[in-house]
Amino acid sequence: MTQQVFLTGGGKRWVVRPPAPPSFVHELGMPALWASLLFNRGVRSPAEARSFLAAPRPGDPFALDGMDAAASRVLRAVEGRERITVYGDFDADGVTASALLFTALSRMGGNVSAYLPNRVSEGHGLNVAALRQLRAEGASLVITVDTGITASHEVEAANALGIDTVITDHHLALAPAPPAVAVVTPPDAAGASPLRFLAGAGLAFKLAHALYLARGEPLPDDLVGLAAVGTVADLTPLQGENRVLVTAGLAALQRTPSPGILALCETARQRPDRLDTEALSFGLVPRLNAAGRLGSPETSLRLLTASSLEEALPYAQTLEHLNRERQVITDELSADALPVAQLQAKDSHLLFIAGAQFMPGINGLVASRMVDRFQRPAVVAAVADGVARASARSVPGFNLAEALRSVSGHLVRHGGHAAAAGFVAREAELRRVSEMLAALAGAVLGGRDLTPSLVVDAVAAPRTLLDDTLRFLERLGPFGQGNPTPLFLARAMHVVEARRVGAEGRHLSLTLRGEGAVWDAVWFSSRGQDAVGSGLATGAAVDIVYSMSRDTRFPEGRPRLVVEDLRATQRGA
Repeated sequence: MTQQVFLTGGGKRWVVRPPAPPSFVHELGMPALWASLLFNRGVRSPAEARSFLAAPRPGDPFALDGMDAAASRVLRAVEGRERITVYGDFDADGVTASALLFTALSRMGGNVSAYLPNRVSEGHGLNVAALRQLRAEGASLVITVDTGITASHEVEAANALGIDTVITDHHLALAPAPPAVAVVTPPDAAGASPLRFLAGAGLAFKLAHALYLARGEPLPDDLVGLAAVGTVADLTPLQGENRVLVTAGLAALQRTPSPGILALCETARQRPDRLDTEALSFGLVPRLNAAGRLGSPETSLRLLTASSLEEALPYAQTLEHLNRERQVITDELSADALPVAQLQAKDSHLLFIAGAQFMPGINGLVASRMVDRFQRPAVVAAVADGVARASARSVPGFNLAEALRSVSGHLVRHGGHAAAAGFVAREAELRRVSEMLAALAGAVLGGRDLTPSLVVDAVAAPRTLLDDTLRFLERLGPFGQGNPTPLFLARAMHVVEARRVGAEGRHLSLTLRGEGAVWDAVWFSSRGQDAVGSGLATGAAVDIVYSMSRDTRFPEGRPRLVVEDLRATQRGA
């Protein structure tokens, strides 16, 4: 069936999916809307539907290549009281992965420490100077999390220093693999393995799970909770084992949050018993990331490994301050980038913005905003002392990791995955790098309509999404990359009230009436910035794209509409 397309006044395209085939609805034996929601998420049989809606336990960690060798070497180090260092990364995925494995090894009696590199002075990945320092401190085993897959030179240096390495990393691998004792990475993402999308924290969890299995001990709840936070933070697809880990992890976080998570919830004003992917994405993860962006990632690591709420709270308060500072700086630098991006978007399929005012810790956030605004890959580079440190974000269909590999001859170093990556280059190479990346993007994305789109699951009035259907919607979660929140289109809703709320009026609180019922609604952050005007006058009729949620300010979780886009109702539409 042909997709229906509606163009909003703001320029966003609404694409409404066709309903599921009648034969599929009949085969599943459930309401047509429910079947369509499953069909839109790739489900094609009753068996797949049962699997999707079930709550399976995490799978066998030894299904990952290299896990036997990794677990054997780590257990030998634990039992022999060797000095072990968990070597992580400074983003939320790397920090949660580091905290997870540090906690697991500590509880096993391991002689373990954790090392997180500085974003500016060291950058991503293993570095030889750090390895020399670790060896001087007595380390004989380094376990990487969320890093190391391209570090052949550094692993060779570690070998020469007398350090064994076990690598766990989900980023794009190079051939041959580094000469480590063991290398644990997800299977090829092009395959069908449920393990193919694991994040750094997911791989760290798998190693911890393997260790606990080998020792015949039960796996603690809080470890899968950390795996869930890191998986959501890294925006990896919530499919296969990732969906299992996040489902189990959210349940663990709600049931028995660690002191660090409790402290973070307190400062972020989140209810631990209501944590979901949205609360992680917009509440906890930005605060965990703020330390590595503007300070030291050690703050987040110490928070997540704290043994009491009293110990954790000062770290959570520091993160709260850093996150507020991060928000201000991101707004300022995004304002600087916007006019450049607007000019480039007229004739380029890739945005490339560089300047001395940009910051390595903020570049990725600015790039993400440019991608959201212009629907094309964006690179933002901070230039200082003849060196450019860049972060890039992409759109579906353009693989950043592969693109950077193709221009690697002009880069000092690079890394990342399809949707998010980064590099360091000499300033003199920037023009050539930008031209080459733009040409690659043009070859891949040329001819595509880059108008921002919202994919809508169905046309449905809010009253049709209550009771059993709302409970079914909740069973489809957790939502995120690869398993998006179900979106619906409701026509001719009438505005009862619209007012700005939140810090600096960033959000819109709406009261809408439709089909005889009144609904509370919210339009979060910049999505509502351009919507104020005659289209939201009291009594005006509007069409909305929305999701259905529960307002956790009320004990019963009262249904609330979360608006994604809005336009004035057009006659005949």
